[in-house]
Amino acid sequence: TLGVITPSIVIITIIANMLSIFSDNKYVESAFKGISIAVCALVFTTIVSLVKKNVKNLFSVILAVGAFVAIGILGLSPIIVVLAVLASSLIRFKIINDRIEKNAKEKGENNK
Repeated sequence: TLGVITPSIVIITIIANMLSIFSDNKYVESAFKGISIAVCALVFTTIVSLVKKNVKNLFSVILAVGAFVAIGILGLSPIIVVLAVLASSLIRFKIINDRIEKNAKEKGENNK
């Protein structure tokens, strides 16, 4: 693990030291403004991709929007939001699973 992490830490440290030297340079400032826009675009693309793959029904939409509002607008801790979403999903799974078992029992009784 140390062999994987160390090169990244060294590179980041070198870049951070060089940036502090050139931070007042107008070209470096302009470059960072452009980079920040590119990073925003990458984050947005990732979000769209995750939504397409994971939000498949109304329950998922409600959880995704609720998590966004809780973290982004209300400022709640992401850990609390993840635990709340986990609890909601487990409760929903239990309710659906109980309905499936109930329907299977009713079909079994009707076939007799």
